[in-house]
Amino acid sequence: MRKAFMKRFAAVLMALCMLAALPVATAFAADDTGYVVTFRAGEHGSFTPAYVESLVSEYGADNVYYNDTNTVVAVLVMDEETAPTAPVPNDTLVTTAGSNYTVTAVVDADTNYVAGNPMTSDYDFVAQYALKGDRNEGSYLVQYLLQGTNEEVAPSVRGTATVGLPLTLTAIAVDEFTVVGDAVQTQEILEDGQTVFTFYYTQTVHVNTVTEYVDGDVVVNYNDVNLVGGAGVVGGGDGAGAGDGGEEIPDEETPQAGGEDIPDESTPQAGGEDIPDESTPQAGGESTPAGVSMPMVVGGVVGLLAILLIVLVALRKRKGGQEE
Repeated sequence: MRKAFMKRFAAVLMALCMLAALPVATAFAADDTGYVVTFRAGEHGSFTPAYVESLVSEYGADNVYYNDTNTVVAVLVMDEETAPTAPVPNDTLVTTAGSNYTVTAVVDADTNYVAGNPMTSDYDFVAQYALKGDRNEGSYLVQYLLQGTNEEVAPSVRGTATVGLPLTLTAIAVDEFTVVGDAVQTQEILEDGQTVFTFYYTQTVHVNTVTEYVDGDVVVNYNDVNLVGGAGVVGGGDGAGAGDGGEEIPDEETPQAGGEDIPDESTPQAGGEDIPDESTPQAGGESTPAGVSMPMVVGGVVGLLAILLIVLVALRKRKGGQEE
């Protein structure tokens, strides 16, 4: 009897699990190509409408699924897109008012999930909670810094969490920057705002190799290195800037090769005197009278040849008729 009950219970539990996964599995068309990342709020919380709307704005309504209670949200990430930013515990994933539970993690601490990076597999995360009990709330600081500096790549944020409990946070996606180091960090919340999460980033560098040719010969082969904000460094791929050994000269003051800067209207022609266009001699000697163009001359010659040909044909016919 007991074995039969356990079998029924296991079957019901499996059916419930399948039903819970069914909305996400059927949310996207079968021919959609990409990877799916799913966040589940679990039993005690839900995602804020602002978080869901941010995903819809970035990935499109057709590529974001969420249920009526905002307890499940899934994103279809196409091949050319990157992984979305995960919900933040007690910020974009919240518990109901008066709940004695607090969110401690949305993404597992040992995951390889990195927001802003290309997706390589599907992900399915379930939020974790802990009982607050009689513990106090403490503040924490999250910093997003350029690696090796104190320069922010995104504004720092402050949050609150339960003192004495662990909190797991995930680095956010920042345009034109890539997370380095630990993208998922766990710390115990301390009192008096002593807890600081620091995520480090490097600038995304776009390198465009350019090869120039003159008369079929390669003359330059260099890398055009573009950094965030449109900055560019041109050199041999080593980030070198302007050439060494001289000052930068404004374009309007740059001397011409070979001597003095001469205005265009007084630039001498190669070989001697400046000759007005209307009296410039044509190649081959004598000038052609104004108003007579080469196409007109060629057309006249062709017309004379055609007339001569017609006359010759007529004479041959006449001569043949006389002989008969």
